[in-house]
Amino acid sequence: MQQNTGMGNDAFNLQKDQKATRHAGSHFDFSGADKDLEVLLAKARRIRDHVNKRVAHFDRAGFAELPTYAELDECLDYLEDLLKKYLAVFGAEGHTRIVPVWQFDWKEIFRRPWIGRDE
Repeated sequence: MQQNTGMGNDAFNLQKDQKATRHAGSHFDFSGADKDLEVLLAKARRIRDHVNKRVAHFDRAGFAELPTYAELDECLDYLEDLLKKYLAVFGAEGHTRIVPVWQFDWKEIFRRPWIGRDE
């Protein structure tokens, strides 16, 4: 599955190969990365369609079903897994989570009045 970059497929593949070779040399199997990209695009398809038809543009020709929050969560979780995987491969970085974990109760400011009536 080719990514739409606005340039021809041959130019895109040549640019991708040149950049990847510069970063990974000849020690990386790109077929696995292509498969990861296919899975990601498949998981994001309905979300992308919704964004293109309702958020970025209002397409009068509707579509059958809205993406669910479960689909969005699954896509974001997969994207996080890919990011951890490729940070480890290319950057020798190990992450357990990419999304920040709150270290305090951020809702606390909404539980108490913090502006006096005379202010």
